Amino acid sequence: MAAPRRPPCITRRRKGKPGAIRLARTISRHVPSAEQLLFPTMTPPSVRRSARLFEQWQESYGPRFEYHEFARFTGPLAAAKAWRATVTLGVLGLMLRWQAGRTLAAKLAPSPGEGPSEVAMNAGWFRAEFVGFTEDGQTVNGLIAGLGDPGNRSTVRMVCESALALALNEAELPGFPARGGVLTPATALGDVLARRLRSAGITIRVPDVPAGR
Repeated sequence: MAAPRRPPCITRRRKGKPGAIRLARTISRHVPSAEQLLFPTMTPPSVRRSARLFEQWQESYGPRFEYHEFARFTGPLAAAKAWRATVTLGVLGLMLRWQAGRTLAAKLAPSPGEGPSEVAMNAGWFRAEFVGFTEDGQTVNGLIAGLGDPGNRSTVRMVCESALALALNEAELPGFPARGGVLTPATALGDVLARRLRSAGITIRVPDVPAGR
């Protein structure tokens, strides 16, 4: 949920290796002894939809915008950890395609009311680093981070601040009043949400990138 109109990852389109693999290797040069795992979350589709909507509104991220998301593993067993995570995610993805797999997952998942303890939730944290490559060869870095369990603390805080932005800051929102439809956090809430999250204790650092880069 970075501030809008600040593309987290930009790469040149070239023939050869897929963009995600090329980008992982490029990031690895900036993060020595790290393995990058293409991480399947809902963020990339949301970012790409933001890019398409901003392009329709004549506020484009740029004609060669790309976004990919990775999990990073470091240390002497980084490659083994990355491969293990890849296999685990692949198996889980296949399981959830069929009803039997979904039924098994539901039985193994915590029941309503169960989950991490208060101590565990308070001790958690998350950190997402953004590496952007501009058309003129510059590299920019951004960060979003927070304390508390990502699912039971930070995500709840983000949802609540989004609701408060809709209720209390309607006139300031980039999606108000003429824009509607299926929007994203960037296109619907924009800098308003970023300001609210910072005030709520979430760290968001995104450098300014001049238009056209």
